[in-house]
Amino acid sequence: MKSLYFILFFFFLSNFLLGQVPLSSAHSHNDYRHKVPLFDALENGFTSIEIDVYSYKNQLVVSHLKWNLRKKPTLEELYLLPLQKRILENGGTVFPGDSTPLILMIDLKKDKGELYYLLKKQLPVYMGLLERNSDGQKQWGPLKIILSGRPPLDSLLADKPDFLAIDGYLDALRPQLNLELRPRASANFNKHAKWHKKHGLSPADQQKLEDLVKTAKALGIKTRFWATPNDPRLWKILLEMGLDWVNVDDLEGFKAFMEQ
Repeated sequence: MKSLYFILFFFFLSNFLLGQVPLSSAHSHNDYRHKVPLFDALENGFTSIEIDVYSYKNQLVVSHLKWNLRKKPTLEELYLLPLQKRILENGGTVFPGDSTPLILMIDLKKDKGELYYLLKKQLPVYMGLLERNSDGQKQWGPLKIILSGRPPLDSLLADKPDFLAIDGYLDALRPQLNLELRPRASANFNKHAKWHKKHGLSPADQQKLEDLVKTAKALGIKTRFWATPNDPRLWKILLEMGLDWVNVDDLEGFKAFMEQ
């Protein structure tokens, strides 16, 4: 029995040292801008990745701006196919020996109706990898897809695709939307607070943020602020107030912060 414990300990320690331990609160902002998209996030334990997409010749291409799209990689090339391969190699999970799912938060840019149509067409190919919600019953999958960027809500409500959810607006919550459809809500940090490099957050601004988080949590909704400064002092405040997802550009810095 002791030898079994030693083997398990060594396995999890190895994953930790290799950067494979998933961080439940880590959201990689605009992941495709990093040196090695997807893998930089995974090696640092990020469990949520933000991906901006446009449509180009009936393809979902990854880009923050609608410029030179013909040279941009597709969603499938940059994320779906590599993840499919990784999950197969790991025996069904994104992170070795850990069933924590990876959230792909797909930010729909222009032509949102067309982008939604292309996603509905492409994602069923990967259905065996996706978390699904059917009649209130969650079916686990190593990948979870959440749409942001004001997706076409009317179409989602009419189609009821059980493999798609949305990231709502934290400062304009609609309680009538169920948790299966809207499990997470976000808000612009700069709209509610100002971060001072020397003094940090004012008590009034911190209270505004805490009130937003508290309101969402009462509805069972997970929370995130975007446009947050990459400062460990702010990360600490946000986590202590109960924020579920910290929006991060400095992947290595956040991993080091969490390890402390």
